Amino acid sequence: METIAPVFISGIVTGAIYATIGMGVVAIYKCTRVLNFAQGELVLLGAYLCWTFITVFNLPVWIGILAGLIVAAVCGALIQYVFIRPLIGQPLFSVIVLTVGLSWLLRGAIFSGWGVDPLGDVAIFPDTHLNIGSVRISAAELGTLAICLLLAGGFLAFFKYSNFGVRMRATSEDSQAAQALNINVSMVFTFAWAIGALIAGAGGLLLASKSIFNIHLAPVGIKSLAVVFLGGLESFGGTFLAGITIGLAEAIAAYYLDPIVGGGTKEVFAYVLIVFILLIRPYGFAGEKEIERV
Repeated sequence: METIAPVFISGIVTGAIYATIGMGVVAIYKCTRVLNFAQGELVLLGAYLCWTFITVFNLPVWIGILAGLIVAAVCGALIQYVFIRPLIGQPLFSVIVLTVGLSWLLRGAIFSGWGVDPLGDVAIFPDTHLNIGSVRISAAELGTLAICLLLAGGFLAFFKYSNFGVRMRATSEDSQAAQALNINVSMVFTFAWAIGALIAGAGGLLLASKSIFNIHLAPVGIKSLAVVFLGGLESFGGTFLAGITIGLAEAIAAYYLDPIVGGGTKEVFAYVLIVFILLIRPYGFAGEKEIERV
């Protein structure tokens, strides 16, 4: 138990980060019906912006993080306004293909601005540990999990109880009916993309703080899409459960299977698990069947 406990803790923390990034995908999809294939680049952009404010502009760590996430949110809003808004009313497939193109555009812009070499690391949590019985938990793990839960809980409370959150929920149910009720649907769409970019940046920052700020943060966006499909495209709770499931699956596979096959099993095992679960439950953990009567 003493040996396996750190594996479970690491899996839960990593899964919480996946879930946080996935919630940004859900926020955009619920309001705009656009599946954002550029989420990985938003993860990379947000993390790099936070790194820049902290290390280049020498801001205090948490002020630099706040500044980086605000700029990331502004970038998300601009992406919606400049690229997505003109395609409102066009075939959905065209919008999805546009997000694929955006991913390459953003990646090229990031590589041009920051290069392709690793930027280094930033310690956002103290290098201390907490002993709970025989289990040792680092401050970074506790802090990361707390921030993920805070982001998830804060967004859910905002989405459910705030005035603008109610408008977002109305838009997610029926955008045309929401517009008939004098809800500024375009503003809701823009805000959803801003939230999606902010959450993506926060997830990228937390993931990078565990290792290093480099371009390998971008592929996490594809994993976040897998998390969303597994949890249910419109379910925040299902997405969080799916993120924890995938994080634990990766950690356990790496612990038990890597010594046997020589490494690299956690990536494959996670996707095998996703395929297996979706074969049994195609709509994900919390997805609902859509029944059409003719």
